[in-house]
Amino acid sequence: MKARLAILAACAALAAAGPAGAFPWSGDMLRSPGLRPQRVILTPADSTVPRTGKVDPGLRREAADKLVNPVPRTAQSEAAGKAEFERYCVVCHGPAGLGNGPVAARFPGVANLTLPLSQGRTDGFMYVYIRHGGVLMPAYGYGVKARDAWDVVNYVRKLQGK
Repeated sequence: MKARLAILAACAALAAAGPAGAFPWSGDMLRSPGLRPQRVILTPADSTVPRTGKVDPGLRREAADKLVNPVPRTAQSEAAGKAEFERYCVVCHGPAGLGNGPVAARFPGVANLTLPLSQGRTDGFMYVYIRHGGVLMPAYGYGVKARDAWDVVNYVRKLQGK
């Protein structure tokens, strides 16, 4: 009998809370956080991911072919590029860059980085594609730093036999 009374009391308390809910997990818009028009939205600090998801806003694809790789192709750069390639690129492009990674079957059109078309791309084009993404490729600018992206370019050149 006491258990039934306790359950009834709990149900009555829930019903008394009303439709807006008095609990922290209620998802009503009355208590949700929001921006007030008079508040200033600050730009993100350096070394953080911007809320807009954009990276290098001043860099345009039209200028990509004019970019010159500032990182010399050394064994150290290629090793660092290989580590980043294995972390971000292998799932689509495969370990040898042939476009046969584990998820490539779900995304037709994954580039084979060893074909003449990819080999003909400039280092700047590949850098911008890594950082900003492309038609099928997502942008990795949030995770791959500029220096690391140039290392990946150097490693891809090694895969291409250049």
